[in-house]
Amino acid sequence: MSSKPAAPTLASSDAILTPVGVLLALLVAGGVCLLPLLPPVRRVLGVSPAEVAVSMGGFALLLVFGAVVHPHRAKHPRLHLWWDRSETILVQVSVLFLVFASGRGDSFFWLLALVHVMIVGGNGHNDRFHYLVFAGLPALVGLAFVVLEHDGGAAALSVAVGGIAAYIYSLSVAVNRKLAEADAERARLAAELADNRVRAERERIARDIHDGIGADLAALDWRLRGLHQHVASDALQREVDELTGRLTHGTDELRTIVWALRTRTRTWRELVTYLRQRATELCGDRMELELVEQGDAGSQMHPGELALEFLRIVLELARNSVRHANAAHLRVVVRSDRAGLFAAVEDDGRGLADSALTREEGGLANIRHRLAKVGGQITVETGEPRGTRIAIGLPPAAESAPAAVAEKT
Repeated sequence: MSSKPAAPTLASSDAILTPVGVLLALLVAGGVCLLPLLPPVRRVLGVSPAEVAVSMGGFALLLVFGAVVHPHRAKHPRLHLWWDRSETILVQVSVLFLVFASGRGDSFFWLLALVHVMIVGGNGHNDRFHYLVFAGLPALVGLAFVVLEHDGGAAALSVAVGGIAAYIYSLSVAVNRKLAEADAERARLAAELADNRVRAERERIARDIHDGIGADLAALDWRLRGLHQHVASDALQREVDELTGRLTHGTDELRTIVWALRTRTRTWRELVTYLRQRATELCGDRMELELVEQGDAGSQMHPGELALEFLRIVLELARNSVRHANAAHLRVVVRSDRAGLFAAVEDDGRGLADSALTREEGGLANIRHRLAKVGGQITVETGEPRGTRIAIGLPPAAESAPAAVAEKT
């Protein structure tokens, strides 16, 4: 016998056990009780009002008790399994009682029994217990017809109905499973279609940014660099240099965003390759770059948003070293493991001023803000008299959440 929990039966289905469902089922049971009061109907059914009242009364009690037990099925799964199977038997017994009470093998109440079989089979759970109930109980009714009524025809018909009930149950299970598989496939295709649409939209946005804003920024950078050669005033040259630096920073940021937008996930290998390329461009011939990759997580996937935050922070740290540290050597160590993403940016420059550590705006403040959004950490170590090492850690994507940023100076 299967040990899996049985799915809802006629009286314990989620649809029936709502207040409205219980009320409607009780009204139907009451209507069935009234049918034998009409003499023509009583002659067709072959049962008395009292017999129908006993059967429908038992059904009503099962329904009410099932409505009480069903909401607690998650807390007491074994109890619910026992009750659910008992309920299946009791519903069948209450209906087959009317079949035997009618004294007819071709009783109308066989239809109610088969309806119950279809409803139970509609859950899609192919349980041998139900085959035993739906085929065995009609066989017992057939035995009762033989022993008590000496009606072999009714007995044979009862056994035949039991076989039909088992067959209907297997068909209901198969149909429901096919419907469930179709629903799952439809949901999968819908999710895949939505993902493709999002991917296409991200690609379109990245292309528009690259071809539109990116091209404009590149043109402005070219004009500013040309303008610098024709400016005689030192003050204006410094201002043009500052504007050029800010424009270059914005262009770099835009390139990183476009890179992250082109796909929703990136492998660790892609992330490190892009980081190496950008860091090499930043350092140029002004300082020596050493990029160290620790661990072996080349095929590990990272969401685009997390990869973007990681790249932004590491590149910002590298950019600060290039622009402000007056260093000769830059060492960047990156690692990806189960604990998340880690990076340490270390230079041999002039170190950080005290004001840079406490400033509420600027490079470090922006990095703290980015880390706070994903629950990251930052550690700042300043050398004496030179050198700075800044380490950051980002948690795995599933654990990324706003949190306070831990900082050590």
